[in-house]
Amino acid sequence: WQKLLTWALESRYLIRYLIMRSFQESVEQRNAFTVEAKQKASDRVDQFIKNTQGQ
Repeated sequence: WQKLLTWALESRYLIRYLIMRSFQESVEQRNAFTVEAKQKASDRVDQFIKNTQGQ
């Protein structure tokens, strides 16, 4: 269940972050942005899991 939750939360944060950004950049900038967005989403999910395990 933890993998499904991780995937769902990463997807949610990634989509939200992508929507907030404009896609009128070059392909290289877009690719770099996608990597950055995925890392941020993963970091947020990791933090969420740490916070919920302590409860």
